[in-house]
Amino acid sequence: MLVQEGSTPKGSTSCASVGNSYLVNLAKVSSLKLASDCAVRAMTFLHGYTEPVLLLLHETPPTWGGRLREARDTCALSAMSINVRKKRQPVIWHVPGLPSDCSGVLAVPRGGVLVLSQNLLLYHAQGGSCVMAINSNAFAGEVPPKLDIPGPPIFPPFPPRTAAEIQAATTAAAEKAANAAAAHARQWAVNVHPETVAAAAKGAPKAPGMELEADGAVGCWLAGNVALLSLKTGQLLLVALKFEGSAASKMQVLDSLLCLGPMRSSAIADLQLRESDVHASLSNSAAAHKPKPSSCLIAAVGSDKCGALAIMRRGLVADVITAVPSLQAHGAWTLHHRPSSRPAKAAAAAAAADEDDAGGGEVAQAGTEGLAAAAAAAAAATAAEDEGEASKAELSEQHHAFVLLSCGGSSTMVLDAGGAELSELSEDVAFERNAPTLTVGEFFNATAAVQVFALPSMACVLEDAEAVLGHQTLSPARPPSPYADEDGEQDADLVPSPVSELLMECFAGSSGGAVGVAAAAAPLLVMLRDDGSCLAYKAFKPQAASSPLGFRRLPLDADLLPHLSPVQPPADAAKAQQLPPPAPGMPQPSAPPCRLIRFDHLATPRLEAPLGPGFVAKQGSDGSSSSSGAALPLPQLRYSGVFVCGPRPVWLVASRGGFVVHPMEADVGQVDAFCAFHNLNCVHGYMAASLAGALNICTLPLQMRLDQPWLVSKLPLRATPQALAYYPEARLLAVTTSRVAAPPRPFLPAEPGGDAVLKEKIFRVEGSSQVISGRLELQREYPGPVTAVESLRGFLLMAIGNKLEMHYKQGNSLVKVTFFDGLQLVSGLALVKDFLLLGQAGHSAAFFRYNCAPDPVTRERQQQLQELSADTERLDAWAVEFMPNGAKLSQVLADGGGNLTVFMYDMKNPDSWLGKKLLRRGVAHVGAWISQFQRLRLAVPGDSLNRQGLLGCSAQGSLLLLCPLWDEGMFRRLQSLQEELVYQLRHTAGLNPKAFQGRYTRAGPTWGAGFTAVKPLKPLDNWLLQGDLLWSYAGLDLRAQTVIAEAVGVEPAMLLQDLRTLSVAANFL
Repeated sequence: MLVQEGSTPKGSTSCASVGNSYLVNLAKVSSLKLASDCAVRAMTFLHGYTEPVLLLLHETPPTWGGRLREARDTCALSAMSINVRKKRQPVIWHVPGLPSDCSGVLAVPRGGVLVLSQNLLLYHAQGGSCVMAINSNAFAGEVPPKLDIPGPPIFPPFPPRTAAEIQAATTAAAEKAANAAAAHARQWAVNVHPETVAAAAKGAPKAPGMELEADGAVGCWLAGNVALLSLKTGQLLLVALKFEGSAASKMQVLDSLLCLGPMRSSAIADLQLRESDVHASLSNSAAAHKPKPSSCLIAAVGSDKCGALAIMRRGLVADVITAVPSLQAHGAWTLHHRPSSRPAKAAAAAAAADEDDAGGGEVAQAGTEGLAAAAAAAAAATAAEDEGEASKAELSEQHHAFVLLSCGGSSTMVLDAGGAELSELSEDVAFERNAPTLTVGEFFNATAAVQVFALPSMACVLEDAEAVLGHQTLSPARPPSPYADEDGEQDADLVPSPVSELLMECFAGSSGGAVGVAAAAAPLLVMLRDDGSCLAYKAFKPQAASSPLGFRRLPLDADLLPHLSPVQPPADAAKAQQLPPPAPGMPQPSAPPCRLIRFDHLATPRLEAPLGPGFVAKQGSDGSSSSSGAALPLPQLRYSGVFVCGPRPVWLVASRGGFVVHPMEADVGQVDAFCAFHNLNCVHGYMAASLAGALNICTLPLQMRLDQPWLVSKLPLRATPQALAYYPEARLLAVTTSRVAAPPRPFLPAEPGGDAVLKEKIFRVEGSSQVISGRLELQREYPGPVTAVESLRGFLLMAIGNKLEMHYKQGNSLVKVTFFDGLQLVSGLALVKDFLLLGQAGHSAAFFRYNCAPDPVTRERQQQLQELSADTERLDAWAVEFMPNGAKLSQVLADGGGNLTVFMYDMKNPDSWLGKKLLRRGVAHVGAWISQFQRLRLAVPGDSLNRQGLLGCSAQGSLLLLCPLWDEGMFRRLQSLQEELVYQLRHTAGLNPKAFQGRYTRAGPTWGAGFTAVKPLKPLDNWLLQGDLLWSYAGLDLRAQTVIAEAVGVEPAMLLQDLRTLSVAANFL
């Protein structure tokens, strides 16, 4: 139906009226050729027309997956010009032959439409079209050879065979034919049939490194030619259209962001990656240096075929391939190897440069000939530079040939890395081995290397046996302070800690996310101070041509930065005393010469995605196994950035013009030496060494995304995960999944009937996804939904509908002990010792205590559930949990309006009605529906009390952390800081965080109910602080921190110390 809004007379206050309208029966429009009444899949209005133009995405002849050979390009676009006054809708242009899996359309603001398909993105307009593939299934695969099934065996009359021999030979022939047919079917299953490939995919370019599906995607336009697509797989795709005239001629993927998707359940597990899952063989020394178990968050995300288990953690746990004990190193470097001599262009450029340095006066007197020679040398140098940039990617793929280790502050060890194992080179080595190495570099396209082994000397070693020795005096001068006044005097309050090291780098290559997207094209400046703090700045060129180069501070995750101390701890000092004394004039080994180290093109191990059960590896002719017929290769993720050495090593991963901070979790503790290492047994890995005497050769974690605030890896389930349960004693994770039942169909006589709707999988959490079988112990049906299950004092506590029942197991049945009748559906249940917290739909939370007291008459112990207190507001509870804080026990509730409420049970408070009412101590609107909480113990420095924080998972795919404060002074300072930051900072889009947090007073409708009005708390009575706002203080410059701290009435160092203490206590993942 086409409806036109009527115009409202001037000065009238009535609502909009309905004007001209008429009904169009699309099935009777002959030009559309609709297959059925439900053939229209999507529609939108187009831009750039004088009259309304409605575009329809419809299907002409119907088809499905099993009929793609006969009909595969069945969708079409039809644009109708709407004339409401004449009630006409002529079709002005029509595009047939679109893929049958097209699902949606997006009207382009500059004209045309973007069509979303499962494997393709298509653009169509009256003036042109373009297409781009986003996965490999858009193209045809290799056609397997023709299947030749051998016939039954033929037996000669002589010698005669027995019946058993004939039966065995026939069975063997039939089994061989079945294996050949199964292998042929596997090859067809992996490849895409050429007869089923869409015609639009022929000649279409593919987005590099992308294996996505746009089926059911939605999107919006950020600009006239930039679209943001949200995929069902939990990813965001940024696509740009390049226009030539009035139509687009090319599509390009700008970036891709990994999102988690809806989280239904979560569990905290100790995940330990086994090296045997990554590499087939291990050295004997690696077994003693396995990484310690690290806690990670496993969440059930996604739905249907996009369902998966998301494994998330804050720190990076490396996969140790091998370890070399008793090797003390404070510096490590790797070099490539070029067997041929230097390129002619590079040699010519170097010779010209040497001649220019040796006889500059002669060049000046040579006149025209000297200028021509200088121009030729400059051209040769430019050509050599271009050649070096072109071969940089090729060089990163070559294996390293040498490893240099500066050991003990007195010598350098040179290792040969060209073979399968590392071996020390003691003879015929051009490198200096009797002095500690300070730094090593390579140039001339890896045909030359430089080794700095003693200040102020420099040694240059060339691969082609030519040696050039030079000397350069290094005299670092302290730059003028940016906080100095015009007369040169510095403000005493704004003098920062001295800068100990600077590093400015450009990361033009891709670093995670979309392949081909620059990680940080603009220069990035990293500063390391003497107090251990780390700062990062991004260089930019102002619009004015005469303006100098400017720097903008980058936000770094303050709670993950090292915050090292220049004072050596006593334990490290004792270790340093056991080291051999350094050579005269050499630096102390306890102070590493370089703490900021750049790394490039580190990659996660390449894995292959299994296609499911029944697919086995294909055996080659040489007996080796090949997984090409059993799995599909996954894209290899590569990263670049800066590694910060020290007691708390940190990764600064370059991504999207900035840095993403990840702490490194290692059992060796301090890392004093780091370098990238690429070898046959360590593909795009790295080396990490320490003065404690350990050298580890490692790789990045398996398929972990490092360009996100949290390290994320997904394990696909191809189903909707519903619930998780972790059993720590056996390291087992149980996952309940569900699938949409297929439509009923008649079964063959030999085929079993029925469709399984609910399935349970159990995974062993040791790096593998092995499914373990089990047996059913007990099964019982209940009249209502079972929404929660807990164990209490050996009893089984279940929430069934609006009831809370307690059972114990007797034989093969459950015996009810006690129960409680609630008002409405029980939506959440939490348990701490003998205390229970019950969440109900529409009736907020209730606080219970389990009591096992003897009966005064029969003297028998009775099980009771005693209700202590409840909330009087009518909130829709989504998740409830306890939050212990020493001797205090708070109750936390997340409702359907996106609000978070913290309660307190206090019988002595007169506002609690003698304890019958839960008191509100903190309320905030978080804008997300929290589906589950996880309790995690806080590591408060110098405190042994039980204090736990809550980690919440939301249906929007976000995480929430709620931590209690144990110090009253810290709370008052942070509360005052929050009030100042609300008014002092510029907020995104002008949104006031205080007003946003106060939206809890009007909760949205959930569970079919209406809006709920909640009485607001006074500002001083609201004890819930906003962590995101508070941590923004650590990213401000020194002057802004000083101004805000003066308004609060404390020193900036005290506020930073409070934030640092809180971040250390909450660093449990």
